Amino acid sequence: MKNRKILLSCGSNKGGEFLAWKESKVYDPEVLIYAFEPEPRCFPHLKNVMSQVPNITHIKKAISTEDGTQSWNVGKLTVSGTLREDKNWGLTGEKILIETIDFCKWLQENIEEDDYVMITLDIEGSEYEVLQKMFETGAMKYINKMYVEFHGNKMYNKQTSENIEAELKEKLLKTFGEECYFRFVEGNFKMFKQAHPDLDPNMFNNIGTIG
Repeated sequence: MKNRKILLSCGSNKGGEFLAWKESKVYDPEVLIYAFEPEPRCFPHLKNVMSQVPNITHIKKAISTEDGTQSWNVGKLTVSGTLREDKNWGLTGEKILIETIDFCKWLQENIEEDDYVMITLDIEGSEYEVLQKMFETGAMKYINKMYVEFHGNKMYNKQTSENIEAELKEKLLKTFGEECYFRFVEGNFKMFKQAHPDLDPNMFNNIGTIG
């Protein structure tokens, strides 16, 4: 029997996914939620959502492969940003310094193997390095269910990103099978339905039905 039930939201943005989670078929009020979001413009929105959804801990750091401080490229079209210097879509050109967290190290220090852990990963291009390190270090063993949004179409070198993405998807499917999801990590039902009209508008209701 699994110990704790945990949802790790990597790139929580304004917290829309938590409202979707609360309305989903798989919602469990006992689940512990860790919201990793470093973008200051998102903090008031997250605070509001935290008043509506229980058990959310906001960690104001960006998911990365190392602990420290890095340059954050501020987003223009959405309240977002990226650590990647080769992302070429939707940026203002402004940079700020934010704290980063070695996600593999955090998993090893905070998660037990008998926990049941779901992860949503929407980190604007950093997913490539983070997922690779999770496989390399063995930290992937702490995860039971994976929702991930890839951003290779927003990179300067799309071909390289697509090649790495294909390799990662193959590894993820081999590891998780039907418990792995590659689509938008999006809590807005209308936007999700526009992007994926054949799916349930609540992303949490789709896992296990698509690969």
